[in-house]
Amino acid sequence: MSKIHIAGIGGEGWSWIAKVLLENGHEITGCDVNENNHIKFLRQIGLQNFQLGNSGTHITPDLDYFLYTSALLSNAENKKELDKAKELGITALDRNEFLPILLKDRKVIGIAGTHGKTTTSALVSYLLDALGDECGFGVGGTTQNFETNGRNGNSETFVIEADEFADAFLGLNPYASIITNMEMDHHDYFKNFETYKNSFAKYINQNKEFVVVFGDDKELLSLAELSGKSFHTYGEDLNNKYKIENIEINELSTKWNLTFDNKNYNLEILFPGKQYAYNATAAVILCVGLGYEIEKIASLLKGFKGTQRRFESTKINNVTIINDYGHHPTEIKITLEGALESAKSVRKKVFVVYEPHQYKRCSELLDSFEGIFIGADLLLQTSIFPSREQPPYSITNEQFFETCSKGLRNDQKVYIENWENCSDITMRNIPKKEEVLILVFAVGHGSTIVKNILEKIKN
Repeated sequence: MSKIHIAGIGGEGWSWIAKVLLENGHEITGCDVNENNHIKFLRQIGLQNFQLGNSGTHITPDLDYFLYTSALLSNAENKKELDKAKELGITALDRNEFLPILLKDRKVIGIAGTHGKTTTSALVSYLLDALGDECGFGVGGTTQNFETNGRNGNSETFVIEADEFADAFLGLNPYASIITNMEMDHHDYFKNFETYKNSFAKYINQNKEFVVVFGDDKELLSLAELSGKSFHTYGEDLNNKYKIENIEINELSTKWNLTFDNKNYNLEILFPGKQYAYNATAAVILCVGLGYEIEKIASLLKGFKGTQRRFESTKINNVTIINDYGHHPTEIKITLEGALESAKSVRKKVFVVYEPHQYKRCSELLDSFEGIFIGADLLLQTSIFPSREQPPYSITNEQFFETCSKGLRNDQKVYIENWENCSDITMRNIPKKEEVLILVFAVGHGSTIVKNILEKIKN
């Protein structure tokens, strides 16, 4: 067994890897900028030592591996651990380099795409487990069915959220994959859409058996056709092998018909929005490709509980609050459309609390954000969460707010400079007797914003 130190161990990517390593008997230590719920859980299952911040003193000569998040490289102080590891001759790897080592003996099922990766990864993991394959998995969010973001499992199968950022998915060499869609993102890594598309083309070509692709995305369909790989298509276009029809959204559920081989199947999932019909269909097809009966798979869909921060719903009194990780304009638009459709059936008002993510993304996709919240009864928008970025920034918060809120009346939009004021301003606008649905879109402080609003509603 190896002795391993992980810098950034509390992040969504490294925390599930740490869990899998601990379950395999490795000795793990780690550090991060703060102690979160992932780290608290890792302590319970064997994390021997956790330290706040980064320091060269964390690196000891007896280590077999030093594993680190790429964010480490953007700060000279944080980089001291990496420098110390190199000085001592310890194998130092980022996540992209380590994943092939971790998964070298597994039957990898990759879930890729610009949007929907986390939900679809959780869906496939849940379905395979319910079908009798106690698979391993690594997901970019805590799955509600398993109450964790990863596990080693007891079979050769391993389901992984195949992230395209920094070409992380190119080291996976999957047995089979789903690709949910393909739309330009991660402007801080990819120069343009061509480089982004080329990475997906390489990923498709790495698959050993088959790929499930969203056939309504013509750019993605073209890559699948050019690859020469076996692939299955799904979507609402009539040319798809698996055709989605008659999507019906009823408050917090979605029903649809799936036609395949001249047979019709009725499917339902307990989340609102056509994206759930798309993601669930992809998961069903993947399981069919692995040899399971479609009727059995379809019967299990209503048991899926979702993932934290992906349309995670809580209701208190007359207020339903949704915690959602959406940050790309397409994700936001589709989720808002589903929420508006859901709210319409029960005459709820829809409020949006939005903390934008990354100045460069907001600037590069500015046209796509224009008027994106039309239909909402109220928009509360905070300053942009910069994440990995450093000033000077490419757009101001006021400019971005003006673009996003276009089409809303002045009494329907509020700019909040400090995200910590979100809960107070939200509470001032909630009507006492009317039903309200509050959508919180935030990568940086979403869970805290939701928590603060819920506490004030309770009080």
